[in-house]
Amino acid sequence: MRKHYRWWATAAALVIGLIFVSVQQTSARWTAAETLSGGTIQSGILDLTVGSAGSGQSSYDFTALGATGMFPNAYAQAPLTVHNSGNVPLNYRIQNVAQSSADVPLSLAVTPVTSEAGCPAQGTAAGTAIYDGPMVGAQVPTAPGWRTVAAGGTDILCLRGTVGPDVASGVSTSVHFSFEAESV
Repeated sequence: MRKHYRWWATAAALVIGLIFVSVQQTSARWTAAETLSGGTIQSGILDLTVGSAGSGQSSYDFTALGATGMFPNAYAQAPLTVHNSGNVPLNYRIQNVAQSSADVPLSLAVTPVTSEAGCPAQGTAAGTAIYDGPMVGAQVPTAPGWRTVAAGGTDILCLRGTVGPDVASGVSTSVHFSFEAESV
């Protein structure tokens, strides 16, 4: 009978040994190491300015679009130069237009032109309008559109403000244009 127990003991030892070896084999670990040299991250400058020389200020008094003694259906038209004074390309748009008084109904037409000469004080702008509608709440180009200007580049918009047919005499308003810009 001793041989029989020895055989079972040997078989049990082999089974336990196989179990131990198989557990060791399935808990394999894979590791790798890699050394990377440091990189450089440099931010750009996003700077949108408007005016004939890029005023570099957060606000610009656009007197060329102003007029006095206007009557129904009369208009004022002037070029507005948009500068990318930064070092990265940018997308921009007129985000909103607000008026100080609703007593003067105004409409707005915006036409991109290749030069300021393409936007005469009287007459038609040289190009195709990208917006022609109410002045208040205008977003140009319309959402989700944007205009793109290269780093150091300019874009010229011809803006025309037209007085509505139902304006009372002796009233005035001022207009505030807000711009939005983002990097390309």
